[in-house]
Amino acid sequence: MGFKNIWMVGGLLPVLLFSSANSASSSIYCVGKVEDWDVTKAGYFYVDGDWNSSDESQRMCNVTAEYDGVSVEVCNVWVSAIMAATVAQKTVKVKYLDVNSCSADDLGTWSDTVATPEYIRSYK
Repeated sequence: MGFKNIWMVGGLLPVLLFSSANSASSSIYCVGKVEDWDVTKAGYFYVDGDWNSSDESQRMCNVTAEYDGVSVEVCNVWVSAIMAATVAQKTVKVKYLDVNSCSADDLGTWSDTVATPEYIRSYK
């Protein structure tokens, strides 16, 4: 490999790494207590956390059909986790991708929710 080829590889690699790092999705973590939750007759699971600065809820998943990449099995675990966290008054952390904040203005509400969580965690 000649000097010219090494320069091209060395010059291109940092550009590719930099581009990949900049195209990655940004994460936001919404942390707080669950104020209320709902499961509708259509199977949609909604959560209103004190992190969203409103009395409105966000759609998390569906307990009867896959929704936005969240399986029924995962959704049912999320429902159980939120129920347990609510009863025990535990803190909940919800991870979202590609949203600017945890406010209802950015997350959307009810059927206009714009992002599905990546995960839900509860802890003390």
